[in-house]
Amino acid sequence: MTKLDKSFTLHSLGLEELAMALGLINRPEMGRRLLESIYDNLTESQIESRLSSASHSMLARGLASISDKGSPILESGLEQAIFPLARFDYILQISRVRDGKQVGATVHVQKGKSFTSHSIQAGVVHVLEHGGYKSLPSYLNDTFHANKEKEINTVEHKWSITPGVLGDALRNEKTGVISRILSQAGLPDLDAQNLAEDLAHQTIRGTILRMAADAEADMQKMATMNKQMMMFLGSSKRNWLFEFPATDDASIGKAWTVNQQTLQKKLETFAL
Repeated sequence: MTKLDKSFTLHSLGLEELAMALGLINRPEMGRRLLESIYDNLTESQIESRLSSASHSMLARGLASISDKGSPILESGLEQAIFPLARFDYILQISRVRDGKQVGATVHVQKGKSFTSHSIQAGVVHVLEHGGYKSLPSYLNDTFHANKEKEINTVEHKWSITPGVLGDALRNEKTGVISRILSQAGLPDLDAQNLAEDLAHQTIRGTILRMAADAEADMQKMATMNKQMMMFLGSSKRNWLFEFPATDDASIGKAWTVNQQTLQKKLETFAL
């Protein structure tokens, strides 16, 4: 998702290695659920065989070692990155579109302690990006890359917006059509024109969903949870930020045009 600086650590694991790592922090059931979510009808012996191969791979890569008692233990940095996947206070789901390419990640946050972002690259590589709790806004800011031009001012707009209206606008490519959709939704003409232009010529777009969840919540349960949403839109001219108390089409949210400094502050308020 982002180019990491010294504030963050990165680990790349195979599916079986991640499952094995979860077992080594006493959450083997999570590792098994992970395997079963990808492979159908694995037998017990097949699971054990895959985990055994993963342990040998991790030892060879220096991701694990053998304790004095003869059992495998995780390398300390990887262990710190794995812990938030098993015990967390809330989740941030990130989606970003740049140059027509979409990437996503799930960030598990231990409030006041640390976070780990989990993404899957090339369909098979599980990437863990780990950092301290206070560095989470910087991680998100690096992910979205706001326009850094100093002359861009922050403006809080007085009109309201909904996810439904933005969705209708995003399904169109012509500036004039988008502008009409936004004007009909109550935006002033100039703001409608500016936002329409940036939607039609966007360089980056992303959303962050925040939900209270725990390690026992499955995907079906998470789908029904209330989620707060932040949406970022960037073009060569302006950066837009939208906040919504929920994700349904009729949720009434707020809008700003922002500079990088304000985006950082908004991300801090939303994410921490």
